[in-house]
Amino acid sequence: MNKVFKVGLIGCGHIAETYFRGHQYFNNFKIVACADINQKAAEKCAKLYNIKSMTVNEILKDKDIEVILNLTIPQSHYSVSKKVLNAGKHVYSEKPLAIKEVGKVLDLINKLKSTGVGVIVISHRMDDIFTVCDRVMALFSRNKLC
Repeated sequence: MNKVFKVGLIGCGHIAETYFRGHQYFNNFKIVACADINQKAAEKCAKLYNIKSMTVNEILKDKDIEVILNLTIPQSHYSVSKKVLNAGKHVYSEKPLAIKEVGKVLDLINKLKSTGVGVIVISHRMDDIFTVCDRVMALFSRNKLC
């Protein structure tokens, strides 16, 4: 039996719908909570998908959530990913990991090495999202870091 990772989603914009549609096809992860800087957006998303609405700080402190799906705007990818790694959780983020600063990417890599949690950055076409999600969860289950 596969391990089922409990996933928290940060960023309840339009792309979140694609992940909610896709995650029902997999048996190795479940989105259990969401957060957004716009609390009303998080509450709407939570109600629509029957999950918990939380603040970003609450979702990062939740001991049951192992992986954060970072669906924030590109300018926030770095800061949110760093908070996730500091909280001791794995983070999945679409591209880009950081805007215009290689130093920020190196900072996340160093944090990754020191904490033993993973960060995944994906550059993909949206029609491949189901394959991507399955591969990411397989990496997390084997404690592989990318």
